[in-house]
Amino acid sequence: MDRNSFHTLVLLTKEVGGLTDSKYMSSSEKLAMFLNILAHHEKNRSIKVDYIRSGWSVSQAFNECLKVILKLAPLLLVNPKPVLEDELDDRWRWFKGCLGALDGTYIQIRVPSKGKPRYRTRKGEIATNVLGVCDKNLNFTYVLPGWEGSAADGRVLRNAITRTNGLKIPEGNYYLCDGGYTNGNGFLSPYRGYRYWLRDWQGENPPPQCREELFNMKHARARNVIERTFGLLKGRWGILRSPSWYSVKIHNRIISACCLIHNFIRREMEVDPLEIDVEEQVEYQQNNIDVVESSQEWTTWRDELAQSIKMEIQKSSMQPPKRSKRRRSTPSTRRTWTPTEESTLINGLKELCVNGWRADNGTFRPGYLMELEDYLHEHHPESGLKGEPHVNSKLKFWKRCYASLSLLKGRSGLGFQYSDGTIIIDDPKEWDKFLKDDPGASNMNTKKWPLFADWEEIFGKDRATGEHAEGPLDVVEDILKSQTSRLSTDMSLGFLINVDDDEYEDEASHGPNAPAEEAENTDTRHNFTQTTENEYARGSPHEHTGPSEKQGEYAKTSSSSVNEKEKGKKRKRVVEDVNETFLKSMAEVMKFFTESQDKRIGSLIEKIGNRDHSDMRGQIYSIIESPTFDLYTIEQRIKAKKVICEDVKNMEIFLRMGELERHTMMFMVVNDKL
Repeated sequence: MDRNSFHTLVLLTKEVGGLTDSKYMSSSEKLAMFLNILAHHEKNRSIKVDYIRSGWSVSQAFNECLKVILKLAPLLLVNPKPVLEDELDDRWRWFKGCLGALDGTYIQIRVPSKGKPRYRTRKGEIATNVLGVCDKNLNFTYVLPGWEGSAADGRVLRNAITRTNGLKIPEGNYYLCDGGYTNGNGFLSPYRGYRYWLRDWQGENPPPQCREELFNMKHARARNVIERTFGLLKGRWGILRSPSWYSVKIHNRIISACCLIHNFIRREMEVDPLEIDVEEQVEYQQNNIDVVESSQEWTTWRDELAQSIKMEIQKSSMQPPKRSKRRRSTPSTRRTWTPTEESTLINGLKELCVNGWRADNGTFRPGYLMELEDYLHEHHPESGLKGEPHVNSKLKFWKRCYASLSLLKGRSGLGFQYSDGTIIIDDPKEWDKFLKDDPGASNMNTKKWPLFADWEEIFGKDRATGEHAEGPLDVVEDILKSQTSRLSTDMSLGFLINVDDDEYEDEASHGPNAPAEEAENTDTRHNFTQTTENEYARGSPHEHTGPSEKQGEYAKTSSSSVNEKEKGKKRKRVVEDVNETFLKSMAEVMKFFTESQDKRIGSLIEKIGNRDHSDMRGQIYSIIESPTFDLYTIEQRIKAKKVICEDVKNMEIFLRMGELERHTMMFMVVNDKL
């Protein structure tokens, strides 16, 4: 970043982000510290020596600048521009309507020991899985850090699509992605089973032999833009190349801030120190795609696009391609498991965990399939179950089911009942939204899952949850919410607590008595000290009077000691009086404080109860208004709402019932039998 860009960033952070100068540190110095830490991964100890500041000041400046940069996310995130019909760039002219490319990358991170299994990647590193989306000019259009390294790229993408401030893809547009993602509406992936990577076409490797390979080559050349963008990002910011000592939440926000400043540098500087080719971006918004799923229509369109690329290149003197043979895997044999065999497999897995077969990363050590096979043969000699493929395929199926159920448990309007292993659906709309995020769970609500508690014990240790995942716009929303909501009660309950001012006026009217008494005692003590000192001063002329000089000295010593003793006793009485008065005043203050808090807590409990009841009434209203109860008239529905919502027990019973029981209760209410 050159000086002009730095000063522009300082003005932007001050005018838009709210960065201010402190008493001893300017905003420019704060921002310079922040960028120095990001670019070179400097420690707090080094920065405080370089800038001659305390470690506390460096930490405060860093966190302040981090929040300010994240507030600029709406300005620094680029709106993607689709590829037009008259595109001249040979890499992109084949993909009309394409917005750019997306992919995931691993960034190393330090986490607590109990979280390492979830953050361990397939390469054995402790890292976070970051979803990055860029346009053809190497600018980030969206970024989602925070998912654990064990999470699959497709799962992170599905979460990004369904988030409130997530990835928005207009209908008719799409992003290029690699073979790890689904080829569906909005996402164009290459053909699997054919050569794809750029190195496959370099050197002495043969040219494309069929339309699928030709399409993959063109796709790889264009999609490589996201790989170059990640290379620029990690090359520019040293803090992303090695794990830092920041907390997981702060580290994820640092990743978002690095992406935002990356966009700022490419926008403000005529020549990027690491890359060039910057173009202006424009807005483009339509109806957005909100689901990630495979589509036969999209696959057909990909085939037509591959055929058009092939035909156009053939016109420009390309040899007729030869279709290559695609490798096909042989299907594995399937076998139906009995409940007894499944229970035995669960017990075998638990024994492996107890005997140390489970590694620290949450996975089992090599050879565990053979151990499970021997365990099954010991208890079921005639079953014929093998470690591969029977046990392995069963464990994969269980893991997929556990992943869906664990994701379902965290959704509002949905739940899981451990007693009978059934899925609870209180809100059908939430179930439809859940199926968009996890299409594989479409028929799970029709079955029972009694082994879920055992799955939690076995597979729950290394299950990625995405609890720390948040995009830049999510961070901005969180920061603004924390700034505008001053009181914790307002943030948690969502309404203001009205407390009468008369209570505080009554409490304040009892306060001045104690300070007045304390002031009076202080004046008495001061007058007493002055009196004794004057008496002692007046007695000094009589020191030379008396029978002899020795007697005079003795009289002087005895009188001074008596005065000191009397003075100490009176001082002790004054201090005791002051302490007693202070304790009495503090007792009164604590008494009125506890009484006022009791009143506040009472009002809170009352309003919380009213709020809970209103939520229950809203759920009942939505259920009765659903198409399931269309056979009842409007008058009958109103009557049912009134009768059911009059009693809290009736509301709880109605919400916990199944669909058939709810119809029975409605019939009883309409016919005055309830």
